[in-house]
Amino acid sequence: MAATTAAAAAARTYDVIVYGATGFTGFLVAEYLAERYAGQITWAVAGRNKTKLEEVRSKLVTANPSKRDHLAQLPILVADSSDGAALHAIARQTRVLLSTVGPFWKFGSQVVEACATEGTDYVDITGEIPWVAIMKQQYQEAAVKSGAKIVSLCGFDSIPSDLGTMRAVEAYRAAHAGANPQRVDTFVTKLKGGVSGGTAQSFINMFERSSDEFAQMRKAIGSPYAMVDPEDRPKQRQPDVGEAGVTTIKVTGNKDPGYGMTARMVAESALCLARDRATLPDRAGFLTTAFLCYDLFCTISTMSSDLASLVARLEKVADRLEQSGGASAAKSASAPAASAGNAGGDSGTPSLDAFDEIVNGSVASFVAQGKAIGGDVATIVDKVEQAFAAQRAFLEVATKAKQPDQVQLGSLLKPTSGVITDIVQFREGNRRSPQFDHLSAVSEGIPALGWVTIAPKPAPYVKEMSDAANFYVIRVLKNFKDSDPKQAEWAKTWLAALGELQQFVKQYHTTGLVWNPNGVDASSVQGAAAPAKPTQAAAAPAPSKPAPAAAPGSDARGGLFAELSKGGAITSGLKKVEKSQMTHKNPALRASSVVTETEKKPAAAPAKKYGAAAAAPKEPVFELAGKKWVIEHQRGNHNLVIDDCNNKQTAYIYKCEDCTIQIKGKINSISVDGCKKIGIVFDTVVAAFEVVNTQRVQIQVTGKVATISIDKTDGAQVYLSKDSLDAQIVTAKSSELNVSVPKDDGDFVEFPLPEQYKSVYDGSKFVTEATDIAG
Repeated sequence: MAATTAAAAAARTYDVIVYGATGFTGFLVAEYLAERYAGQITWAVAGRNKTKLEEVRSKLVTANPSKRDHLAQLPILVADSSDGAALHAIARQTRVLLSTVGPFWKFGSQVVEACATEGTDYVDITGEIPWVAIMKQQYQEAAVKSGAKIVSLCGFDSIPSDLGTMRAVEAYRAAHAGANPQRVDTFVTKLKGGVSGGTAQSFINMFERSSDEFAQMRKAIGSPYAMVDPEDRPKQRQPDVGEAGVTTIKVTGNKDPGYGMTARMVAESALCLARDRATLPDRAGFLTTAFLCYDLFCTISTMSSDLASLVARLEKVADRLEQSGGASAAKSASAPAASAGNAGGDSGTPSLDAFDEIVNGSVASFVAQGKAIGGDVATIVDKVEQAFAAQRAFLEVATKAKQPDQVQLGSLLKPTSGVITDIVQFREGNRRSPQFDHLSAVSEGIPALGWVTIAPKPAPYVKEMSDAANFYVIRVLKNFKDSDPKQAEWAKTWLAALGELQQFVKQYHTTGLVWNPNGVDASSVQGAAAPAKPTQAAAAPAPSKPAPAAAPGSDARGGLFAELSKGGAITSGLKKVEKSQMTHKNPALRASSVVTETEKKPAAAPAKKYGAAAAAPKEPVFELAGKKWVIEHQRGNHNLVIDDCNNKQTAYIYKCEDCTIQIKGKINSISVDGCKKIGIVFDTVVAAFEVVNTQRVQIQVTGKVATISIDKTDGAQVYLSKDSLDAQIVTAKSSELNVSVPKDDGDFVEFPLPEQYKSVYDGSKFVTEATDIAG
């Protein structure tokens, strides 16, 4: 955009916007403006959290009662530092944007870009010299073009040294007939307070930079003229900047003042002054604080040894970062790993020890509680124990071996995947179990062990599986919290185990499973990956015998994975077809539809079938089993009616397609699972109406319902009655949700439910609200 004219700047809504007013320094700035300039300038506070900004405004009103009327109307602007469009919108409204949002390297770059582009003057309090240098490199041209002045380092780094130097030189010149001093020492005579949280985080953030950014940092701090344009640098290096003298903090006491510790920002101060000398006060672009003293050829005293020491320390940190990968690998290679049979001991490998803590802690407790409950729960927790043992053995291999090829990896993962499949099949085969919610909680969560195949974000995958399990955990808690607390505690322990697994993955395998780059070939330690208790699903059939037919509920998918893991060997059992047996070359064979063998051969084993055959349609079910109405596998039936239910009965609708179901009277609860293109009309539900894993469902309540829960569902249309307008509608991982509300004339008004949300941390918790584009 063209350079912003004075008239255009004057036409903007605000003189100043304080961005980051909810922070420590930002509030001090807002407090100062409220005390000194309320009613004299137009200004606003801005940040990413509207609630906290309102708290700031309230505090300003309380602290300045005489200016209550003005401050009560103080404008609040909301923009996240990662939202470029919102930042541009704020920048266009003000003449000056004052930013206190740090660490600036992490949160400040888009703010600078917005101001440089929109012709808005910008001021910040950063002390991050490398970041300032990078911002100048990236946005100097845009700032000059728009007429924006970008002024950084306006806090303690480095206002006192810059303006102090200017005042000192002015006084020296007045006393010495205009002569320039050769040296200026800067002291702070009264120092109180400490380092704010933002300052500390900025320092830490600088040491989290990449190797390339460290190189830029070293260059910026190591050169006094790093922030000066090449054409503005002196032709001969002047010896008065960054070489002689000491910048110290003067400590006052009862006795004569002494000299205490060296000022921590001496490098920044020297860089500022060097830049200020070369910068004209009316020039657009990147400036620093004391641009008014650009013509003062004076020195700010710095301790050259301290500056060199600082650069040397940065060099060492960078070297350690660059070498950390190899060092970590060497440590992993040298550390002994515990065997699967000794999982309870100290493996010598931190990641294995951490995994053992999970297995011997929350998982062991979960298994013990499940066995005490008994029934199907006791069976499935035994399988969970096997799954974690299999993964422990697999992780031990990873600490010893290089990353294998896909064939070897499939073989190593077979024990774990076999148990997981066994757990899923066990749950599917026991849908009528009174402990079905328990089985489902385990079945939905156990795939979390598949994180070993996920990159680059395995920890969020574990969280997703934990959330899926939580749906059924809530059911267990609701049903047994009061009647049987042991079962509720068992469900909580399962979530705790998954949470610990997520933290383990996040800490030790942040971007994916870590193998040992200096380890041996995986095939030499593959035997260690066998679980302590191998499952039937993982066992391969003897090659000399034909494979038995799979029994109902057996591990079909496990068998498929076992076959696929053979790689090229999968075709070894195929029979060669001779030319005399090819029908396209033998018309007589086509006519007879029979292919004869050319010679007598021993009977071969039945040919293996790869992949599961298409499941035959299951018999539809419509019955009352105890107190549960079971409606399963119905197809194209629009006359399904339950007309004799009561408030002690429940309805479970599973795998129905293209059906309409009507439930008359009062019923305790209705659950819809895995259905497609289904319509449900009911009168009154006492507890809750739940829909999960369903596509295209229409729901109409003619009486009363308290809660409607919709999870993992695409396309849901809900028609409420007038008596149900106060119903709670809880949704998760669903899309295309619409709710129709009746009007007085009997017609309906449709409202879309949000699908996208924004969460903001308010200092104590996250506050979530629907975004404007949701729905």
